[in-house]
Amino acid sequence: MPNSHIALRIENETLVNEPHVVLARMNFKILEKREQLLNSKIDTSVQFHTNSCIEQGILQSIHANYCQVKVGGEKVKVPFKKLINL
Repeated sequence: MPNSHIALRIENETLVNEPHVVLARMNFKILEKREQLLNSKIDTSVQFHTNSCIEQGILQSIHANYCQVKVGGEKVKVPFKKLINL
């Protein structure tokens, strides 16, 4: 699986005196990068685990804790944890 790079430039003084501010900014950057990654996968083929096998479909949409994948003529809700090699 490819890697993602997340970087944040901050002042040394901010890091020393206000680490909570740095954490908040980093958290925002992480969520922003995650959203970009997930949105770039819309309309592409994805694989996911089911109880009995691995299925494949086209990623249709992204929601808070799951994505919607079109498998055949049916739309299936798939938790992010079930996706393979996103």
